[in-house]
Amino acid sequence: MDGGRRVAALAAALACCCCVQGLVVDVVPRRPLLLLGERRRLVCAARDCPSPPHVAWTSPGDRSLEATVTAEGAGATVTFDPVTTDHEGALQCQVVCGEESKHVTVRVRVYALPSPPVVSGQDLLRWGSEAVLTCEVPGIYPEDRLLLTWVREDRVLQTGPPDSPEPGSRYRFTPSPEDSGANVTCRAGLDLQDQQSDLPLFNWTSETTITLHPLSPPTGSTLQLLPGSDVLEGDRVTFSCQSRGAPPPTLVLRREGADSSLTFLISSVALEDSAHYTCAAANELGFQVVSQSLVVRAHPLQVDASPQLASDRGSAVVLVCRASGCPEPPDLVWARTDWDQDSQDQKSQDQNSRNQDGRITLRLQDLTLDQQGAYACRARCGGVVREKLVQVYVYSFPWDPVLSGPVPSPVLVGREAELRCDVIDVFSSNQASVRWLRGDQVLLSETFWFSGSMRNLSLVLRYQVDQVDLDLDRDLVLTCSAEVLDQNGDVWRIRETRIHLDLQSPPTGSTLQLLPGSDVLEGDHVTFSCQSRGAPPPTLVLRREGEELQRTDPASSSSSSSSSLTFIISSVALEDSAHYTCQAANQHGSKMEAVSLRVRAPPRNTTVTVVPSDVVPSGLNVTVRCRSVSSPPATVTLTRLADGTQRLSDEGDFFLVAVSDRDSGLYRVNASNQLGFQVQVFKLKVTGPGPGPSPVLLVVPAVCSLAVLLAAVLIVEYLRRARKKGFYQLAPQASSS
Repeated sequence: MDGGRRVAALAAALACCCCVQGLVVDVVPRRPLLLLGERRRLVCAARDCPSPPHVAWTSPGDRSLEATVTAEGAGATVTFDPVTTDHEGALQCQVVCGEESKHVTVRVRVYALPSPPVVSGQDLLRWGSEAVLTCEVPGIYPEDRLLLTWVREDRVLQTGPPDSPEPGSRYRFTPSPEDSGANVTCRAGLDLQDQQSDLPLFNWTSETTITLHPLSPPTGSTLQLLPGSDVLEGDRVTFSCQSRGAPPPTLVLRREGADSSLTFLISSVALEDSAHYTCAAANELGFQVVSQSLVVRAHPLQVDASPQLASDRGSAVVLVCRASGCPEPPDLVWARTDWDQDSQDQKSQDQNSRNQDGRITLRLQDLTLDQQGAYACRARCGGVVREKLVQVYVYSFPWDPVLSGPVPSPVLVGREAELRCDVIDVFSSNQASVRWLRGDQVLLSETFWFSGSMRNLSLVLRYQVDQVDLDLDRDLVLTCSAEVLDQNGDVWRIRETRIHLDLQSPPTGSTLQLLPGSDVLEGDHVTFSCQSRGAPPPTLVLRREGEELQRTDPASSSSSSSSSLTFIISSVALEDSAHYTCQAANQHGSKMEAVSLRVRAPPRNTTVTVVPSDVVPSGLNVTVRCRSVSSPPATVTLTRLADGTQRLSDEGDFFLVAVSDRDSGLYRVNASNQLGFQVQVFKLKVTGPGPGPSPVLLVVPAVCSLAVLLAAVLIVEYLRRARKKGFYQLAPQASSS
């Protein structure tokens, strides 16, 4: 407390006043009762002391004070923060005034009522079984001052101190159904009547109230059949099942194991209602089952009607119904099960015709989709009503599929074409499907469902034709097949439409072949074979070095997608060696194939020319030129027969520089390749003065000596192989120039 409050407290505290020769010691509060956990103070003050007194708080004996003491003027304050059980006991205020000293002893009491009582055991209550409710007060202090009271409504059931090791009390009783919903209170209080305190009364008590819900398994279960368990077909039967329990049991009515509701009413009992019925009452504590058997005796009334019908939209059907087994003429009526009662009565009168022999006919003309549904023929004989249901199915599938396309047209190989199939005014009680077929192969399929109205069905096929399709069948046939299923899932009707696709493509697979090959001998038989596929069949043109040799007429191949061209050279010549091309073309494109023909032949028509003449004066230069027709080109050898001197030339030109009479004589020119050779001999005569130096024999164009030597070796090797194979040809010797 602050100074002002302490002064007020001291002024009001007259309970403790000790006077010795004028010295007065005041303690506030005089009988302290402190709540555990709070912050509380005790104040000790001295009065009528002529000099400043010394005031102190101490604990008797050797017990520590365990509190904070502060001195202010003529008083001292001890603070408990917080109050604990260690603070309980005697405290002494010691005052020294000059030579005089006085002390006052007070006894500190503490208490705690920290939380409401905890009541348990209410979840275990059972009707007719002894139950125990337990009330515990955790954290109470002092426990020996605790008083527990059980109260039901305003009536005290039990009161007294705790009767268990824990601070608590037990209340024993036997629950009954009347205890359900009753409130029971456990009230805990501290009996501090012998102590004075300034605390209000409500701080000394606390209570907890619970609601009793005693439990019980199902009991007293009953199952009644009204008017009884033996009835006639068509009677009204009520099942009534009752049971008691807590919590209230769940009631399940079953007929031969099938679930039903608690209150079950059969307005017109049927033969199939004859069965054994049970009512099971169950909750989490148990179950109870009661049973009854119902016997239904058959009524002789019988109804017979037409079987189910399926027909086209716009057609007519007749439904016939007969009744028998009724002692008097029965009431017969045809009705739609999906009509309301007012419209049903009117339509029944309009469409029905009744005969006296218990026969009724319903005629449905020009069927529409609205007339599809279930029709009931009802016969009433007294209180018994029997009916027979007839299902009428209306289908609509009047037209074959309509095809459009292809787009683009004609259909090009390798490109996608779009075809559309439309089926008009279709209806089914089940489903319909549309398929695109190529033979037996399904290319695309879709299933359509119906919701009470006709539909136009469409299926678009995007189809790409490949080269294999064109090779197999240029006139490709695709089929759009539409089928409608009936109510049983069987095919009711199928309609199909076919379309022929004109397949076209640019030239492809073009080939140009030479037989027996591209490297032949002069005089061989050579065949050029050119082929190509396309639609329409491509035109083939064979050319040699750009010059046209032969052309095909595509009209002759109109029944096929391929074209072919054959060109024959019965005896090939050297001039037939060339670059040949075969071009295949139609309106969608062109393709060209090429091949080179090489005709090989031994040297022939070999000629030798001596310039300026074969008779020349000494010192003049002489040129010898040799020309030969062959493939591959011939290599020419010039040999002076007098001494065997040889020179080679790929071009066939030899130069004799500054000839002399020593160069006079016979010379042999040999033109050869891998296939053979031809020899010419000529005579050179040199006139003029005496012998001079031997002229130089040159080959033009000049090549290095190593190259000349290599060429000579190759010529000799070719000649050796030719002789070994028995193929050696000597051209006739020409006369010398």
